[in-house]
Amino acid sequence: MNDTSSRPRIGDLGPSRRTVVGAAAWSMPAITFSMASPAYAVSPPGTHVVVLSGAEILDGPQDYTVTVTEQGGEAAIGRRVTLIAPEGTTFGGSATVTGVTNGMGRFSATLSAATHSTAGDRELVAVCGAVTAMFVVYVP
Repeated sequence: MNDTSSRPRIGDLGPSRRTVVGAAAWSMPAITFSMASPAYAVSPPGTHVVVLSGAEILDGPQDYTVTVTEQGGEAAIGRRVTLIAPEGTTFGGSATVTGVTNGMGRFSATLSAATHSTAGDRELVAVCGAVTAMFVVYVP
């Protein structure tokens, strides 16, 4: 004789396959948006956009450039920019360097690794007003 009354029903074992698939479908856009983070700083409306660029591997002195644009895309001329060197690196012996953007909205500085730096990833930081941008640099 087969007694099926003591066995659990499929619905009693947990969420249905339809529930799991539906939850996965709704979670994908959130995962995609959180992973898509460009090398731009987020800035509130009416301010400017800051982009920090340069070599990903600091295997000698390298120039790093901060480009500042207005929300409309035009160059932000004459903006004060500060670059903060990551641990184990310097701008000509200094931990920070400050300058003003040129006619193309750019400011550049040369970053070098210290003599006895430990290998690893470091974050170079650019600050322009209330906006901050970061760039990961590998020191070999």
